[in-house]
Amino acid sequence: CGRPLLVALAGMPGAGKSTTSGVLRRLLHPRCFVVPLDGFHVPLQSLRSRPDADDAVYRRGAADTFDPDGLCEKLRQVVEGQEPKVWFPDFDHAVGDPVDDALC
Repeated sequence: CGRPLLVALAGMPGAGKSTTSGVLRRLLHPRCFVVPLDGFHVPLQSLRSRPDADDAVYRRGAADTFDPDGLCEKLRQVVEGQEPKVWFPDFDHAVGDPVDDALC
């Protein structure tokens, strides 16, 4: 059909999402690309500017501390196939924040 197959894995921390995506990547390579959701965390600076800043930073990882619009835009670009490459953010654990355009 020429369109990408998108698979989303959801689960609690430690449920095996990274392990499962790694298995899929090995089985489907080189046509498989894993996009970690951690790249779509709202940056700490933005969380700290919210009225509930302390709570938002403490709850980082909760649904409202991610950027779903950013994820949808990147997935739209993949599905539409108009871009030769689509770059995704990743998460820099040393800095504690996402890094734009780190994965392609």
